[in-house]
Amino acid sequence: MADPRKRGTILLIVTGLILTLFAGRLVEIQAVRGEALASAALDQRMKVLEIPAERGSILASDGAPLATTVEARNLTADQTLVTDPTAVATALAPILGVDAAVLAPRLTGDRRFVYLAKSLTPETWNRINELRLPGIFSEATSRRVYPAGDLAANVVGFVGDEGAGLGGLEFAYEKSLTGKPGEMTYERGPGGGVIPTGSRSLTEAEPGVDVRLTIDRDIQYVAQETIAEQVRASRSDSGTVVVMDPRTGDILALATAPTFDANDPGSADP
Repeated sequence: MADPRKRGTILLIVTGLILTLFAGRLVEIQAVRGEALASAALDQRMKVLEIPAERGSILASDGAPLATTVEARNLTADQTLVTDPTAVATALAPILGVDAAVLAPRLTGDRRFVYLAKSLTPETWNRINELRLPGIFSEATSRRVYPAGDLAANVVGFVGDEGAGLGGLEFAYEKSLTGKPGEMTYERGPGGGVIPTGSRSLTEAEPGVDVRLTIDRDIQYVAQETIAEQVRASRSDSGTVVVMDPRTGDILALATAPTFDANDPGSADP
């Protein structure tokens, strides 16, 4: 029969070996790999948000904006919070100018984030917000506007749905107008919320550069009216007129007919 003292000694030795292994693993994790593991855990908790840069304006010779950027709101929905899609669609339809039958399917389902409309004016969003519709939210964005409408539209150009220049100076000076986006990095908790005492950093966005033209708005207006009249009178397909300052060579007007409203380039005649 085995000696109890011998069995006890063996048990102590085995236990000691096991504890030594655990201790070694603990030392490896805390001392050797601790910094790397902590860094990896922090990386998983960090969230990076891009801060869009404000697009530069295109200005006439007197500094009046021919193209500029204004605040706007994107309309979104959390389908899981919309209790009555038909009623919500009916309430939104007249404000958005969309058929309720088109909106209702966008409000039905289990998706947590759905776009309903983009680039709404703050006034339009305020009207919607006053309705206190469950599951309806908005996010801040911006939109490009052309205060002078068709004035120098052929020169200024226009942007697409994503805000990038697709024609005229909006396209030619895209890099200068765009600027450089910034970013905000913050530490988030298990639920995705910001940890108030967590790590965070902010890199401010650099706005785009304004482009100032030699175009004189009054002369441009007269030039556009004149060339449009001459095209109609001569039954021509199109016409162009350039007005220059003979002393400096500055272009004071560059007009074509037909033209278009830069706020709605899709409506232009092909």
